Amino acid sequence: MDLFDFIEMTTPKTETEIQSHFEILKQEFKKCGNNWGMRKETLPNSVISYLLDFEERKWISFHPQNRSIITIPNELRSWHTPEEAVDSIIEEIEEAYEKGNYQKAVGCRWHPHFEFPTKKLRDQYYQLSSQAFDSAARKLVHEQKALTYFIKNVEARGTRMNFFSEPLEKEVIKVASEEISLILDYDEMKHYFKTHAFFCGLPNHSYRPEIKVPLMGRLELAALCEATELKDISLILSYVGGSWTNLNSKYKIVYPPGWDFFRVFEETSTPEAMAVIEHELARLSGLNRRIG
Repeated sequence: MDLFDFIEMTTPKTETEIQSHFEILKQEFKKCGNNWGMRKETLPNSVISYLLDFEERKWISFHPQNRSIITIPNELRSWHTPEEAVDSIIEEIEEAYEKGNYQKAVGCRWHPHFEFPTKKLRDQYYQLSSQAFDSAARKLVHEQKALTYFIKNVEARGTRMNFFSEPLEKEVIKVASEEISLILDYDEMKHYFKTHAFFCGLPNHSYRPEIKVPLMGRLELAALCEATELKDISLILSYVGGSWTNLNSKYKIVYPPGWDFFRVFEETSTPEAMAVIEHELARLSGLNRRIG
């Protein structure tokens, strides 16, 4: 702190001035989504000279190890409503869409952050923001811009995951593509991937059915709505990751040619398979006991 700052901070101020400058500070926090803290150097100069007054009234606190960072107690903050927060996002979505930045418009690797005082409000915000991004994805499909954008913009695709790269995995995608290629509606495509999983084989080391569940982004879903050829569908799905499930899950399982539930059951019921499965279960049980 230099002499000028010291004089300014120690100059008497009226309660009205202190209150009005605290309102300015609250609005600065609100503009930043009400993150936990802000650095002093990012604040308006007019506010900095009031920080000690705010601290004295317990309206702010400084970080215990770093007094260049301040925070405001939750009960004193000026919060966005979920609707206000999403309105600001929609403005950015529309601007991004007009500029042809479709990956941002559908929320691909752009996750605007807002804090809220309760989980209920936070959940409302996530629901409304998801609806806003979905709306942009529907517009992309309606205007038939998604597939061309995906194919021509390598950066927009992200990292190639090769989630379906093995021979049997490619075969199951061929089967799935027959249905996927007929889906033209964004919400129907979204529903398809929420309700379907893909059988990808029986690993010899465990005989546990490998059933994959793709984790689809909005850009991939929108591009698939326009894709009719296997090569395009395979390209799009090579950029998604995912998780795994089992035969008894909620999903409808898509099988490659020559496979179905009964063949999986038969092949996991042979003496050789049962021995491997029992060994695997014993190994997992031992791990669980050690962890517990």
